[in-house]
Amino acid sequence: MVLAGPRILYVALSCAANLHQAEAVLSSWGADVAAPSRLVFAADEKLGASLGDAHVWACVAAGGPDDTALGEPLKLRDVFRRAFAEPAWDYVVIVDDTTLAVPRRISAMLSAVDRRLPCFFGATPAAVVENSVVAAASGDNSGAPPTLAFFPRGGGYALTRPALELAQSHIDAALSSHGNADALLALALKSARVPTRAVRDWFP
Repeated sequence: MVLAGPRILYVALSCAANLHQAEAVLSSWGADVAAPSRLVFAADEKLGASLGDAHVWACVAAGGPDDTALGEPLKLRDVFRRAFAEPAWDYVVIVDDTTLAVPRRISAMLSAVDRRLPCFFGATPAAVVENSVVAAASGDNSGAPPTLAFFPRGGGYALTRPALELAQSHIDAALSSHGNADALLALALKSARVPTRAVRDWFP
C-alpha cells in the first residue's frame, strides 16, 4: 500500500509580545507550508487579533499568569487537545517562533517512517532522568540535564498521530500545571511508552 504525502500540522509556540517573530515566520518558512499541511501559532487571543484566527490557536489568556514561560505546559496541553481533535494530519511538529524550519526537508524526513506507528522524533532518543522530576514539578531546570530531544540546530520535535493517541491521557495529566514543559512532556511520553526515533544523522 502506497501512502499519500504526509499531512503535517506545524505548531509554533508564540505570544502577543512576539508578533514580529510570528510575522517573520509567516513570510519566510511558513509560506512554504502547503496544503494539506498547515501552520498555526499557539499563543493568546491578542496575537489572534493581530494575525487572524485562521493562523492562531488562542490557548491561554493574554497577559495572564499562564502567558509566561512557566505557563507553557498549559499552552502545550491545549495544543495537543486541539491536535487530537483534528483528524486531518499525520504528524504534529512543535517548534518555537524563533525556529527556522525547512518544511520540504521535514516532510522528507517524516515520510521515511511509517506514519501508522506511534513515534516521537528528536535529535537523539528522548531520555528522562530521575532528577528531572523535581525540575519538572518546580519549573526550575537549572543544572538539570535535558529531558526532551530536539531537532538539530533549533527547537523542535514531532509526533505521529498514533503516538499522540497513545500518549494523550498521559500528556493531558502531565501538562496540567506550571513547570518545565519539556520535562513534563518527556515524562508523559515515557509513561505512555512512546518509541523514539533519532534524526540527527538525517541532517548534514
